[in-house]
Amino acid sequence: MPLDKLIDLLAEAAVRKLSQEREQQEATPDAIWAVWRRWMNKRRRFA
Repeated sequence: MPLDKLIDLLAEAAVRKLSQEREQQEATPDAIWAVWRRWMNKRRRFA
């Protein structure tokens, strides 16, 4: 397997793992409030 293809596969796996961890974190009831606050802060900046 060429080295660049191996690096690409490892990078994809790392990104996938990080996004799964973020989804799990945002799915908890406590994290929902954090997501809501972030969303409200973004709305205030653009309003």
